[in-house]
Amino acid sequence: MTERRLVFHDAESYHDYLNRCPNRFGGAFICWPADPDKQLIIPNSLVLEGEKSLLRMITQGAVDDVALGGNFWIGLCSLNFGDITTTLAGGGPAGEPTATHGYARQSVSRDGVGWPAANLVQINNLWKAATKQVVFTAAGGDFSASISRAFLATTSDNTGKLIAVGGALPAPLAITNGTSFPAQYELYMK
Repeated sequence: MTERRLVFHDAESYHDYLNRCPNRFGGAFICWPADPDKQLIIPNSLVLEGEKSLLRMITQGAVDDVALGGNFWIGLCSLNFGDITTTLAGGGPAGEPTATHGYARQSVSRDGVGWPAANLVQINNLWKAATKQVVFTAAGGDFSASISRAFLATTSDNTGKLIAVGGALPAPLAITNGTSFPAQYELYMK
């Protein structure tokens, strides 16, 4: 499967794109890889186990994947994504940096502080809920792998569910000693 890369440099063009799409349920990762004033908005793919988990939370009030007040987790990887059947139990996203030099999946609590970080927001005909911004910082050395994507999971390890995998950055990114990579996830429904 050939991946179609979509990268937006501003929220306005991203929302225009979404308004042209048919009704959908999806998400995007927002990051600031080089300049805090220049964001990239990269639509993502909800994987099958992630779709099921989110729908169960919404329609059945399910709390077995992520309890109310529990945590979602944002991670980084270099996965060559092309399969929506990818799971955490199957080894998780390939190319995730090792837990050295400051790398760890960042927690986002399932509440009004973590996700959604603020009230639900409507922009034009699009409803969205964004997480708080998390920051990955290399300390004492470079991350063990360059990254090209972010992902959202239900656990800090590979025992839970993979919710979503972001589209690829325009080029792989090395997180070097002393540098940071801010990221945020948003879920939208139209």
